[in-house]
Amino acid sequence: AGLLSGCKPQSGQTVPKTIELFGKTGRGHGEFVYPRAIDMLSDGCVIVVDKTARIQRFTKDGIFCSEFQMPEFEVGKPTGVSVSPDGRIFVADTHYHRVMIFDADGKILGQFGQYGKEDGQFIYPTDVAFGPDGRIYVSEYGGNDRISVFDSQYRFLFAFGSMGEQSNQ
Repeated sequence: AGLLSGCKPQSGQTVPKTIELFGKTGRGHGEFVYPRAIDMLSDGCVIVVDKTARIQRFTKDGIFCSEFQMPEFEVGKPTGVSVSPDGRIFVADTHYHRVMIFDADGKILGQFGQYGKEDGQFIYPTDVAFGPDGRIYVSEYGGNDRISVFDSQYRFLFAFGSMGEQSNQ
């Protein structure tokens, strides 16, 4: 399949088809205000964080199951949500300069990070990813523009990247 260029496919290009659609604009169960990130739990359930700072859980068929609210959200909303291999939910709590960790039911298990430019600190964390060796990768912008790497106990290991357009930036 080729890349789409514009709204109409070019000759020979295939267009992905929507298989299923769920949710609508709103603040109720199964509704979204600017959905910002999505991931899947090992049981096939889908989790979505939106601009109301809610994390909603749905079945793989889009049926609403539950939701929980970020503990703080007055100064900004999270931008990333990722499920670790062991099923914990990591939320890049962007405007609170931290990563929050929840169980699948929304119980807070911990957090790491704080505002700053030093090792292990964040300005605006945006997302979290997990390496096969247990490392935790956190992306951020706002002055640090880097990827910080932590061990499975949330201890800072190293960072790479910086603001710019050159190699390693």
